[in-house]
Amino acid sequence: MKGQPSGYSLRVAYDGVDQVVDGPTGELEIGAAAPLYQLGLTSGPQPCGDPLWSPGASAVDESVNWCLVRSAAQRPHVAGLGWAPEGRTWLVLTLLTGAPPEFEGPAGTYEVKDSASTFLLDVQAPVETFALNDALPDGFEKDVSDPQVVIFEVDPNRPTGQFEVRTRMTGEAEKAAGKKGERSRPTTFKAMVAHGAFI
Repeated sequence: MKGQPSGYSLRVAYDGVDQVVDGPTGELEIGAAAPLYQLGLTSGPQPCGDPLWSPGASAVDESVNWCLVRSAAQRPHVAGLGWAPEGRTWLVLTLLTGAPPEFEGPAGTYEVKDSASTFLLDVQAPVETFALNDALPDGFEKDVSDPQVVIFEVDPNRPTGQFEVRTRMTGEAEKAAGKKGERSRPTTFKAMVAHGAFI
């Protein structure tokens, strides 16, 4: 650098937002990144309420589907989604959930062959859902509990809302033979179990 500059600064741009550090004074011009310096605390684990089963289905003893909201936090910026729209924020949940291995139905005990969970917050669907381990860079240690990350767009001043997890399952059971000598045959039954939590 030639001459004697009276000042210098470092400008860092990320996702369309600049922050500037003044070299001689070290002062930081935050600009539109100010919300990142005002992040609220992340809430701790919260178990979901008792499960509610669809008609004709129920839990098998000691074969419980589980649901735990491990953390919840409002964030102005999320990697991949960017900045929340003006006047809005992202609500980021990490969730432990899963279908039971079996459930009771019309033909007895059904083994779960297929399952899928959907998530709602005050009847609103999330903007993104993914497994946390799938988003980790190569070389990072995987989370053995493999939580789901569920992201909603919300009002930053929202009151507590109703979060719901709906798990739909297809089960298979052996149906008894109708006549002597006939072999039993598999029969399928679809069921749903729902959990809720106030977030």
